[in-house]
Formats: sequence, C-alpha cells, structure tokens
Amino acid sequence: MPESYSAVLDARLVFEEVGDPTIDPGAISSAVGNVEAQAGGRRWTNGTGLGKVGAAYKRIRTIGSGATDTYDLLAAGGLQTPLGRPIDLDELKALSLKVTSGEVKLIRHGTNGLDIFTSNNEGFQLKSAGGLRAVVLDMGPDGLDVTSNSRFEIVETSGAASATYELALIGAE
Repeated sequence: MPESYSAVLDARLVFEEVGDPTIDPGAISSAVGNVEAQAGGRRWTNGTGLGKVGAAYKRIRTIGSGATDTYDLLAAGGLQTPLGRPIDLDELKALSLKVTSGEVKLIRHGTNGLDIFTSNNEGFQLKSAGGLRAVVLDMGPDGLDVTSNSRFEIVETSGAASATYELALIGAE
C-alpha cells in the first residue's frame, strides 16, 4: 500500500457550571464535567488490526428530496479513498456524519446492514436545525467487523427539500 494513514478521534463533552453567589451565597462556586470516548482521544496508526487504520473516506454530498445514498464498505461498494484507491474494509473504526442543510437519517441497510443497529431502517435522524446535527461513532481500537454486514444508507427524510451532509470514516482492510 503506497499510502500511509494515522487518525485521532477526539469525541468528548466538557462543561462547567458556575454558581450565582447572589442567589445562593453558600453554594460551591463552580463544578466541571468531562466525558470522553477515550481519554486524550483514540489514536490509530497505519496498518491492519488492533489500533490500526488502512483506509479513509470523506464525502460532501447533496441528496435530493426523498432520495437514498447506499454505502457498502466492501470492495463491491465502489468507495474510494481521497487519493482514488478502492476501499475494501474488514473493520470500521470510526464514522462521522454531519448535516449542513436539510435533514437525513443514517440507517441500517436491509441486506447485510451494519451491526450498529438492531433492525433494518433503524438509525439516527439528523437535522441542520432543531435536532441532532452530527454524530460521531467510535468503534474502538479493534473496530466493527464489516466483512459480511457492511452496508448503510443515508436517506433524505423531509420529502420536501434536498439535504447536504458530510460523511467521513476510517477503517482497516
């Protein structure tokens, strides 16, 4: 493989609560919270297997009203890396989906659907306003086996307008 990969997934929520001393003078002045998928971010290096990645995919796409984009992570799916090399994943390590306009649903495909959902057409509803705008899925250092269940869909769900989304994923071959 002439390409070399490395990746970091830094999925975390950090917050701070600050008390108002005029309302509750005896209250603790502040409290913080932090939840991370992996402390310091999950990191992968080039290769195959545990803690390794060997392929990356990124796409910005506008999908028509009521339309469906189907993705297959195996060679027959026709996906390519940003440099044009065909993708044939064994493990999906991470997936990120962000909606920039309209609304879409990330779902399990009916046949050979990703095992992140328990039933067909189950998934995440994303909207550019008034709802879930982005989802980042961390499959861990070993990844999700996609050698047989490798398909998912992104469906425009308003039925009235197009939607634009950004999809990125990394995996090992």
